[in-house]
Amino acid sequence: KNRLRELTVRAGDVITTQGNRDGLIIADGKLEFILDSSRNFIVADTGLSWDENRLLYSLGGAYVDLSKQLPRDIYTIMGWKGDLKKAQKRFPADKSKWPAPPELDVGLKELCSDACIVSSEAIAGGDNGSDLKNVAGRVHNALEELKRKYNRDETGAEL
Repeated sequence: KNRLRELTVRAGDVITTQGNRDGLIIADGKLEFILDSSRNFIVADTGLSWDENRLLYSLGGAYVDLSKQLPRDIYTIMGWKGDLKKAQKRFPADKSKWPAPPELDVGLKELCSDACIVSSEAIAGGDNGSDLKNVAGRVHNALEELKRKYNRDETGAEL
């Protein structure tokens, strides 16, 4: 138990230190461990990805999410998440009646890809502080534009 705690804290410190160096905030994360043949704990999954961590960048007092929350926010603003929840409640056992997500335009797909790349590179030790700031600014602007277009925020609430 103590060894697992020690490994978790040490890995968390490494990930946080790497990300913080470029201004990235690790707001939440997950590490997975397994036992090797000698019953020693080893990290079984990467902790250095946007899939395992909630990665935020502070941009002028606002926090911009550069993790897998970004596409979730996009779909929520577009209204799909609300439509999906309604369909899931109405037809819990019939996924064929659940709406498919809307197709994202190329610009939004590229933005999600760029956010994944720069944030993952930052927590892996890459030197990309200016790239993070640039992508965070683009993410912020894209989300603001979507909010105006759909009159909805990241929680799905109408503006």
